[in-house]
Amino acid sequence: AAFTPGFTSIAKFEAERGLLRRETASKRYGFLAHFISLTACSWVVESISAIVFSICFYFLSGLARDRYAGCIFILIAFMLLNETLGLIAAIVSPSFALAILIHTPPIFLMFAVAQRGIEGQ
Repeated sequence: AAFTPGFTSIAKFEAERGLLRRETASKRYGFLAHFISLTACSWVVESISAIVFSICFYFLSGLARDRYAGCIFILIAFMLLNETLGLIAAIVSPSFALAILIHTPPIFLMFAVAQRGIEGQ
């Protein structure tokens, strides 16, 4: 669940790329406005889904109840960074495949750091 937001944002942006080009060419709004609006909307949904997911996996796996806040913080931060980096990769790359290649290495690095944070609690 934590890996999908970035890849989903890349796929969504690919579907919207043509529309965004037409609207920026007609000077309705720019890439920055599009980026901020997509990020603001998706962060709410990603935060809620991270909380629901964490309730399922954290308590059912028997982890310490007093450390839930740290775990949920790491999970939400990971998902929001993943979503944002996916969108940035989609914006700077001309194709879907290149966006996936740009996006994947930072996600594995972030996953390793997040895993160490959860284990270290």
